[in-house]
Amino acid sequence: QAMYVFSRSVWKDDDLDSIRSEVKNLKSSAYLGSTGLVTSFDEINTILAKYDEINNFINACKGYAFSNYDLEITFPDVSEKIQKSKAYITNNLDNSYVNNCTRLKEGLQAIPKILFDKHISYLTKKINDNGARYSEFNFQSDYSNTIYTPLRNQVDALDNDIYGIGDNVFSNGYNSVYNLLSDYNREATNYYKNKRN
Repeated sequence: QAMYVFSRSVWKDDDLDSIRSEVKNLKSSAYLGSTGLVTSFDEINTILAKYDEINNFINACKGYAFSNYDLEITFPDVSEKIQKSKAYITNNLDNSYVNNCTRLKEGLQAIPKILFDKHISYLTKKINDNGARYSEFNFQSDYSNTIYTPLRNQVDALDNDIYGIGDNVFSNGYNSVYNLLSDYNREATNYYKNKRN
């Protein structure tokens, strides 16, 4: 039954739980004398271990969070995670059976976009938290040096060579944070003009 499940493209959690339970019960059985069965159990455990490794990696990327919004702090480099997801795909998920699992393949393919979206969300929050702080500064140059320029540098540092996602998706994300920051900068310019009058 296990190899039948592993040969399919859809691996249900219930099936995997049943396989894990059955292997555990049979492996501890006093009647297990055949080395062929032991080898089969080892192969099943290898498949399950690789499945768990990749599934945990995907879940860790989906749950990735970075919450230091200090102005001088930048979003962490996630290129290793993206390279790892691509390496799994290139290497057929390191196991011919695990490579059958559509959910894992789709999960790995989604990682660059997931991490890009997290970067855009991070910048959006950071810009919203700081963009309207112009009233704290007497001069626009101080606002620009302290708030606008560091944020603009972080927006400009977005690099699709890291994410490798579609140009339209990248441009939409980039433009959303660029335009948001530009709107705050326009507000600041108007604020300082009105302040002089």
